[in-house]
Order: sequence, then C-alpha cells, then structure tokens
Amino acid sequence: SSVLFLRLVCPALVDPVAWGVMPQPSSPRVQSTMTVVARLIQKLVSGGHFADAHELHVFNDFLSEKHEWFMDFVGRITSNPLAAAEEEQDAQERQEDAKDAKDAKDAKDAKD
Repeated sequence: SSVLFLRLVCPALVDPVAWGVMPQPSSPRVQSTMTVVARLIQKLVSGGHFADAHELHVFNDFLSEKHEWFMDFVGRITSNPLAAAEEEQDAQERQEDAKDAKDAKDAKDAKD
C-alpha cells in the first residue's frame, strides 16, 4: 500500500511535468517545496526520522505524531471497500450471536 506513495505520488510531486500532472515546470521555490513534501511523505511511510543535523529534523515530532494516522489513511484508501464491508458485517453478526448466547444463558440461569 505504501508503494502508491513511494512509486507514484512522491515522484509526481518531485517531477510533475514528467508525470503529466503539470504542463510546464513550476518555479524553483515551488519545486523545492514539493520536494520537501515528498520527503516528508517518504518518512511518514517508512516511520523514519531526519538526523538531528538535517535541516528537516524540525519535522521529527510531526512525523512521530502522524505516522500511525498516515498508515491508517494509506490502508483505508488502498483497501477493498467490499471486503471491508463484509468484514464489518461479519463482526456485527458475531457480536449479535454473542449477545444472543449470553441472553440464552441468562434466561437459563434465571429458570434455575
């Protein structure tokens, strides 16, 4: 699932013209900003951090705080919604079965 970001999104951020996202190159400042965004995404995906000497180390707290959220997001956008719906329905049915079994046991115990 992280392949989506590492192989498609990040390269398109770094070189949007080559990926057909933009018709012409952006300004150097925009290109630099998009490179930083791509590097942050790569670190979010990998769970890594920048070395203390690196200029982007100021984002390490952000990376720590958001890694789990980001991986959950990646999982949600790359999952099969039909399989997820079936899994949720199965979980609800198991919950209902457990409740029914408990109610039956409570009714039996009340008789005794």
